[in-house]
Amino acid sequence: AGLFYYISKTIIARSRKQIEEKAILQKKISELSMSSLQSQMNPHFIFNALGSIQYYIQKNEQNLADEYLGQFATLIRMYLDASKEDTISLSNEIELLQHYIELEQMRFEGLFTYEFEIQLDMDLNKQIPTMLLQPIIENAINHGLRMREDGQGKLILSLGTTHNGIYARITDNGIGMEAAKSIKTHKHKSHSSNILNEKISTLKEQGLFDITVSYRDAFTKESIYPGTQVELKIKTVE
Repeated sequence: AGLFYYISKTIIARSRKQIEEKAILQKKISELSMSSLQSQMNPHFIFNALGSIQYYIQKNEQNLADEYLGQFATLIRMYLDASKEDTISLSNEIELLQHYIELEQMRFEGLFTYEFEIQLDMDLNKQIPTMLLQPIIENAINHGLRMREDGQGKLILSLGTTHNGIYARITDNGIGMEAAKSIKTHKHKSHSSNILNEKISTLKEQGLFDITVSYRDAFTKESIYPGTQVELKIKTVE
């Protein structure tokens, strides 16, 4: 009986150790996966921004080139600082997104305006995942608003609280989801959406955030510019 007890105890201890080691390894894989995803979120934006700086230089618009380069450098510094962390405060995220959107406004020369609608009593110290909203806004600009030719594009970021978390709503009055799918550039949009879905899945696996995302037409489908609205509900896992 004593020998049986000893063997059983040894097997259970070994099994528990293997489970713990597997959990540690899984966490490391998730963390590496998250770091990898963060590094993939923004490469084409960097390429486009550098292209715009070259464009201004070629047009001999040195002042605009200098201004754009300064804004770009500020944004990259902020992005690199943010990418070192898994989360970012809402106040810092708002500042980062503002710099990003204003750079895109310069690049597209007055193609669209933007507005932030932030709930008055919202705690801006609350943390959300790093680089969660930027790719959605990037899609709205590059695959919705960029296709307008009347200069009446508008982007709205709405932030507020729900009974168990935070919501972020990105609305544009661009060409809409159906029209974007018919244009060849929709391939990049699918790539960004896949990265976003992977990021959301990884965050859930890590036990940090439970995030749902939904897409819909912002206005009626009969409209020339039905736009797109993307809503994320972000719940911190306790």
